[in-house]
Amino acid sequence: MDRPVTHFDQHSQDHAQNWEASYRRLREESPIAWSNAHGGYWILSRYEDVATAVRDYATFASGRFAGNDGALAGGIAIPSLPFRLIPTETDPPDWERMRRLLNPVLGPTTVQRFRRSAQENTGRLIDNHVETGRMDLVKDLANPLPTMITLELLGLPASEWRRFAEPFNLFPSSPPGSQNRARAEHGMAWIYEQIQQATVDRRIDPRDDLISRAANANSGEDALTEDEIIDLLFNVLGAGLDTSTSLSSNAFWHLHRHHGDRDRLIDDPTLLREATEEFLRFYTPIQTQARTATRNCRIGDYEIAAGDRVLLALSGANRDPAAFEDPEKFLLDRFPNRHLAFGMGIHRCVGSHLARLMFEAMVSTVLHRMPDYVVDETRAQRYPDIGTILGWTTMPVTFSPGSVLDGELPAAKASPLTP
Repeated sequence: MDRPVTHFDQHSQDHAQNWEASYRRLREESPIAWSNAHGGYWILSRYEDVATAVRDYATFASGRFAGNDGALAGGIAIPSLPFRLIPTETDPPDWERMRRLLNPVLGPTTVQRFRRSAQENTGRLIDNHVETGRMDLVKDLANPLPTMITLELLGLPASEWRRFAEPFNLFPSSPPGSQNRARAEHGMAWIYEQIQQATVDRRIDPRDDLISRAANANSGEDALTEDEIIDLLFNVLGAGLDTSTSLSSNAFWHLHRHHGDRDRLIDDPTLLREATEEFLRFYTPIQTQARTATRNCRIGDYEIAAGDRVLLALSGANRDPAAFEDPEKFLLDRFPNRHLAFGMGIHRCVGSHLARLMFEAMVSTVLHRMPDYVVDETRAQRYPDIGTILGWTTMPVTFSPGSVLDGELPAAKASPLTP
C-alpha cells in the first residue's frame, strides 16, 4: 500500500499556532501518515499505535547511528539533534548501564531529599517580587526553580542558573538554522565544558552528588566512557529543565483561564496529585519523540521499512478518544489517567518523580501566596516552535501584593503530594 502523504511539519509556525487542531486532524484523518518534511518520516498519533512503538524498543530504536555523512543520525528528535542524549538516546544493553547509575538517585523515595530545597527556593523566588504584586511566572519562577534543583542534584553552582538555563530554553523554542538556535548551541558548548571540568574535579575530590557518582563509574560491567559520562550528565540537566518548566507554565496558564479549577485546588490541595497527571496529559510537555525502525514492520495497514524515521505524537495520543473519555476536556480529578507524557516501558522518564516534586512546589506555593494572579495575555508568549517542547518564553502576571516569608510555607500547605 502506498504511503499516505500528509502536509505536516511539527516545527512550522502554523502547527505552533494550531497544535491542538493539528494533532486532532492527524488522529481523525491520517493516524498513520507520511510527511516529506525534514527528509521524510512516518507520524503515529493514535494512543495504541504510539504506545506500541514506545514499548517495542527492539523494533523502534531510540539510539543514534552514523549517517551517510559520518555524523550521528537517528535519535529521539526530527531533525536529529546536534548532540547525543543518553540514556534517552540509547537502547539495551547500553541503556541498562546508564539506568543502573541513575535509578538509585532519581527514585520516588530518594528524590524526596530535594523537597525542602524546592519549597524554600520557590518561596525565595516569589519573595523577590511578592511585595510588588508583579512577576513573570516563567522567567522568575518556572525557569529558575527546576534549574536550581537540577544543578543541586548534579553538584553544580545553583547561583549560575541563568547561564545554564538560557541555552536549554532557547534551543527547543528556536527553529533549526535560526540565530537563536546558534546562540543556544554556543551556550550548550559552554555547559559541556563546565560538566567536563566538574567531572575531572570530582575524581580528585568526590562529593555527594550525581557528577561524582558518574565520574567514578569507570570500572566493572557498568563502567562509562568519558563521552558517555558527559552526555549523560548533560541529558539529566536538559531533561530536568524542560519538563518541569513546560508543565508548570502551562498549568499556570490553565488556572488563569479556568478559575473553577483554581478554586478547587486552593480549597483542597490534595487534589494536586490527580491534577498533576491531567496537566501532563492535556498539556503534554514533550510533544513528540522520534524513533528509527530497525526492521520491516507493519503498523495498521501500512508497511514501515527498516531505516524509516517515525515520529510519535505523544500529545496527539494523549487526547485520543479511544483511550480517554471526553479527551478534549480537562478534568482536574481524572482517574485513571494512563497518559504517555513520561513515556512507557523501558524509556519511561527516569526523572519523572523529581519533575512532579518541583511542579508541586511551584504550583502549591503560587496558589497559596498569589491566589488571585492574573496573566497579562497581551505579553505572554509561547515558544514559536513547539515541535518538541510545549513551552512558554514569558508569562507576566499581577496579583495582590503580599509579605516576604523568607522561603517558608505553612506546614499544612507544604506537601500535599508527600507519600
